Amino acid sequence: MKNISLSILLCCGCTSTDTEDSGNSNRLPSIQSVELVPDVVFETSLVECEAQGWTDADGDSPLFLLEWLRNGETLDAPAEVDGEFFNKGDVLGCTLTPLDAYGEGIPQSAERVVQNSLPLANAVVIRPDRVDVASALR
Repeated sequence: MKNISLSILLCCGCTSTDTEDSGNSNRLPSIQSVELVPDVVFETSLVECEAQGWTDADGDSPLFLLEWLRNGETLDAPAEVDGEFFNKGDVLGCTLTPLDAYGEGIPQSAERVVQNSLPLANAVVIRPDRVDVASALR
């Protein structure tokens, strides 16, 4: 009986030199944590999902798969989200998965409850125009 050794490398976007066996296998990238910015989210906020602590032993540049969630449901959303995608009281979350051409690392997530925004006023008008101690203001 003869022993046969077979190695298969699957690669997306590689060149022929990338697939040569150097004796080292690819190591997947990782991140330490994910943060939602700003730290306190209001319905008027523009929110970003930021990775903290990117590492890739192979020296690959940071690349992520981003997933936004509202109350546990996946959103079809851009890289930054605003109040169009959430309301006060919603739980807004994001998951970042570090990846390279060979695979995905371990995903990390963060979430925040969207806080109530204070009301805004364009102007304040006091009536009557002239007031004294006895005036009733409205």
